[in-house]
Amino acid sequence: MGDLLRVICVLVVAIVLRGRDVDIAPTFIRHAQDTEATDPLGIAFQVADGMALPFAEDAFDFVTAFMSLMDMPDQARVLREAHGC
Repeated sequence: MGDLLRVICVLVVAIVLRGRDVDIAPTFIRHAQDTEATDPLGIAFQVADGMALPFAEDAFDFVTAFMSLMDMPDQARVLREAHGC
């Protein structure tokens, strides 16, 4: 099973891999965690800033960003952060 990090700004709950979703909005994360508790899919949710991801280098097999880059003030920085994960 691979590890996946998704940098999101909207709640998306559809995944087939063991994953971790981050969002800068605590409210979105709280709702996602509530949904995960009710209908578990194996996703860990946490508050994090896409421009300063709190993960070690090579922590994930791949990273995706859905509906989030357009809201980031420095898209190149987000891509560098994601590349390092």
